[in-house]
Amino acid sequence: KMHCYFLEQWRVTRPLHNEKNYHIFYQMLAGLTPEERVKLSLEGYSPHNLHYLMCGDTRQDEAEDAARFQAWKACLGVLGIPFLDVVRVLAAVLLLGNVHFVDGQGLEVDVKGETELKAVASLLGVSGVALFRGLTSRTHNARGQLIKSVCDANMSNMTRDSLAKALYCRTVATIVRRAYSLKRLGSTLGTLSSDSNESVHNQAELASQHASTIGTAGSKSSKSMAALNNAVRHATDGFIGVLDMFGF
Repeated sequence: KMHCYFLEQWRVTRPLHNEKNYHIFYQMLAGLTPEERVKLSLEGYSPHNLHYLMCGDTRQDEAEDAARFQAWKACLGVLGIPFLDVVRVLAAVLLLGNVHFVDGQGLEVDVKGETELKAVASLLGVSGVALFRGLTSRTHNARGQLIKSVCDANMSNMTRDSLAKALYCRTVATIVRRAYSLKRLGSTLGTLSSDSNESVHNQAELASQHASTIGTAGSKSSKSMAALNNAVRHATDGFIGVLDMFGF
């Protein structure tokens, strides 16, 4: 069974100085097309001006990251997960880091990064006002009575970080559940369990060897079986690639 094992939530908002944040963020920034960047409100952003990334190690191989991002994108397609649905959330997480609350003149706090706040609200499908209120106020239940209070700047920034971590972790959990549901389905059909994988691979290889021994038609069959064998390996081994993209 697949689990989100030891997912370090603090890394999303506070990577150590000599360590990277989760690699998918760097790969996304390297692999998005200009049109996709516009849709996600990420034009002009890089690891050097996104707060959740710039406080860690910002070095990257953009060509390799872009290639890995395309592979990850293809894996999402295998799982049947809409690509834009995932990257909208990831973009919202990155932009949340550039929203900073400071104490204002009155009871309420002021926001620095209002453009990013509006972009995050749009990506998440809520209004900017609702998002601001959600980050800067709290509702308490005191003996059955709901009491709303205004947060100070420090508490508002902590709430912002909590939201970013929750969005990231729930996204990973959703992908894991989807991969596991397909794995269980495949195991039921005898294709995706580890024992079945080995059996399918062995049968395909034996068929390929047999086909290679019989004439011209056999040559064509050999190529077909080799292609089938590669496809089987891709289908049964491809899931872990999606999960690895969120790791170190």
